[in-house]
Amino acid sequence: YMIRGGRKDKIRPKDVIGALCTVMEFEKIGTLEIQDTYSLVTAYEPVYADSIRIKGKMRQIMIRKD
Repeated sequence: YMIRGGRKDKIRPKDVIGALCTVMEFEKIGTLEIQDTYSLVTAYEPVYADSIRIKGKMRQIMIRKD
């Protein structure tokens, strides 16, 4: 999954993991990669949310297709 928000938004790994734990179990979250403007997360189950709140702002979640 791709989350619209990255280092330029001052997002840290614990911010993303904490927000994802509100919609899924911690054990179902895989690798996390934070880029400048987006973050990539590997999840072992589908995320049933269009957006999550990270650092007080709603961030869009999209399925990344390679």
